[in-house]
Amino acid sequence: MNNRTRSKPTQEQVNVLLKKYSAKEEILNLLYTGPVNTPIKLQHALQYGISLNSLAYGIYDPITLPEYKTGILPSNTVTAWKNHMDIVKTILSNFINTNPDYFLKVSKTKYAVTEKFILDVLFYNKDKGFDISDLSSIFNYIINFDNFSKIVEAFYLPHHKDETPLTVRQRFREIKPYKYRMLVLS
Repeated sequence: MNNRTRSKPTQEQVNVLLKKYSAKEEILNLLYTGPVNTPIKLQHALQYGISLNSLAYGIYDPITLPEYKTGILPSNTVTAWKNHMDIVKTILSNFINTNPDYFLKVSKTKYAVTEKFILDVLFYNKDKGFDISDLSSIFNYIINFDNFSKIVEAFYLPHHKDETPLTVRQRFREIKPYKYRMLVLS
């Protein structure tokens, strides 16, 4: 008998994962990586755009499916980690392709994210909490004032009496996100 553990999920297991994470809500849940890291990742996506690798591997920590954390699927070898990341990239690729309102293709491998994507990630994960000081890092990149107002009203506690989204906006310099910058350069 061979005592080696399997480090590769079966095709049935992969298909189950792909089906489970085909729902938009499941992906929005996966994109929440903590009260601090999530706003930093969103700010980085607005500033530099994303690729499949940057979305999967993230800035500080890669996306890990719960099935690998709980031990349902093998996760203790380098091969298992590569297989896991291939599955994550397939899931994210499907998500990008089925949500054109979230992503604007700028080059062969790079996408710009829309404010709708930012809003959906924030509001879907609102009950999990965000660090307000880190959340304010995306304020510079939100151009649409209605979207800016929604974020301020939902997450920002005013520092001054009678502070409005307009007075908050005036404190932040408006910077064009990645997609606008790339269009100007080309």
